[in-house]
Amino acid sequence: MSLFHRALLCVTRRRAKSMILFLILAVLFTLALTGLALQDASQTAQLNVRQALGGSFVLTQNTDNPDKWENRKVEMGIQTVYTGQPITTELADTIRDSISGIRGCNASLRDIVVLKNAEGEKLTLVEDEGEEDAVMNSLLAGYGDFNETVGAYASTDTRYDTYFAEGYLKLSAGSPITEADARKVLISRALAEANGLQVGDSILLCEPEYTLKRSGEQRQAASVSVEIAGLFETSGDSTEMFSNWSMENSIFTTLADLHQARPTNAEESYESIRFYARDPADVEDMINAMKALPLMADGDFTVSADTASVDAVMEPLKNMEHLVTALILLILCVGAAVLYLVLSGRIRERSHETGVFLALGISRWKIFLQYLCEMLLIAFVAFGVSVLISGFAARTVGSRIINTSFMNTGDQTEDTGPVSENGVAAISGDDMNPTFTEASPLTEITVTVKPSQILLLAFSGFLVLLCAVTLASLPVMRLKPREILTRLS
Repeated sequence: MSLFHRALLCVTRRRAKSMILFLILAVLFTLALTGLALQDASQTAQLNVRQALGGSFVLTQNTDNPDKWENRKVEMGIQTVYTGQPITTELADTIRDSISGIRGCNASLRDIVVLKNAEGEKLTLVEDEGEEDAVMNSLLAGYGDFNETVGAYASTDTRYDTYFAEGYLKLSAGSPITEADARKVLISRALAEANGLQVGDSILLCEPEYTLKRSGEQRQAASVSVEIAGLFETSGDSTEMFSNWSMENSIFTTLADLHQARPTNAEESYESIRFYARDPADVEDMINAMKALPLMADGDFTVSADTASVDAVMEPLKNMEHLVTALILLILCVGAAVLYLVLSGRIRERSHETGVFLALGISRWKIFLQYLCEMLLIAFVAFGVSVLISGFAARTVGSRIINTSFMNTGDQTEDTGPVSENGVAAISGDDMNPTFTEASPLTEITVTVKPSQILLLAFSGFLVLLCAVTLASLPVMRLKPREILTRLS
């Protein structure tokens, strides 16, 4: 009779004890496999958080230094002007060449313009006025065309603009624009549909009459013709001070085109540059490297990153990962101990059988392989059942645990923007910009059992079974047949 045949007969004839071993192994395998799936999902969630919330840092002008400001006399009175070094594309290129690991950046400036079609007629704006908006707009009706202005964002690369990069806006038609794309503009699909526009059409970016009147200059309002390069859509609700400044009415263009539409602000440079890291974990090191650059010596710039929201989400995920790792190790240790105790009793009960095999000339090695083969047969069935059970447990209970920690922690901190070392906001929250409240870059995590995890547990389980069978067999296998049979008699 072959070794495998003897092992199969022993397993089937000792049904009760085989069932006990099956249940023990099935529970241990299920717990361990579900734990591995949770650990992997926790690491994926941490990576998503770093990429969504912690993969960028911002360079801005140091407006806190009073020595960098001066008053200039203009026709309408006194104008306070910042005299520090401007933020330019050359500055952005210098930083990118000096610091490795930057995958992209965008310099931006916000202003306001009036939009007109190619025939010079003002575009119909997308309106979503509540009662408060209606009251505010009626109060501002005396300010000329103020209620017809829209937000205009000058960008060097709209792919890395905050709204697009963080998922609040999505380009649904056309292509993004860069500083090299002269006379190009991105508008919302809602605004395009409200005015019968499409990609390739031309519109005018015009200087608001009320700003021209405030400047005291006696001339016609400036304008520049631009081509619609793409259409974008919003992925969440936003709030803004005035309905005409909503993101659906906003446009994205280049700084050169914006200066042509707003010649009174032609000396203005970009407000900030946002850099995106290839590996979000390197952001802190990249910030320290930027602070050491010669261009930062004069104190004209500040660099910062907002990590409060990242830390709030990452901490419970890290704690969960450490806890799951400890539980997996505990399961393996307890499982090995339980198996050893059960197998020791099982093999002691079969001491007479072992003595008879040895007396018949069957080698200790073959007897050991039979015991191991019996355990592997039971473990094979238990492992298959545990894969099915752990897959269901990971998708239901595991996903709920991970996403509860992943999503709800976002409410623990209030997003106040990047903060400098002295606690002052490094990027002032511009009340004119739309603020998105619903769209979130954090995606739901699905916990699944992967083939690599199954193979890892199979290998680990084999080693545990091998050790348990070896240790449990030693007390009996080291005895001679006569010693075994004499003790039993």
